[in-house]
Amino acid sequence: MPAACLHPRPHDALAMAPPLCRISPFVDIDFALRRQFSKSVFRHPQREIIIAALEGHDVVVQAATGFGKSLCFQLPAVINSGGEPRS
Repeated sequence: MPAACLHPRPHDALAMAPPLCRISPFVDIDFALRRQFSKSVFRHPQREIIIAALEGHDVVVQAATGFGKSLCFQLPAVINSGGEPRS
């Protein structure tokens, strides 16, 4: 299993869930942003948040309405599922 995978700790409520893994370390998140969401650039610090989520880190974001928090979690989900976002 790749080193980037996170294994749940035994005391976690979701201990039976499969480990989180980034599919490929070579994902072009800028291309995914343009293709999936028709956006050309990330707002600061969206890129850092997305990279952390893709690397399997626990991420908590507290930001103002309109910051783009949803994108920070939707883009990694789309990349890791390999599919289109659901409508």
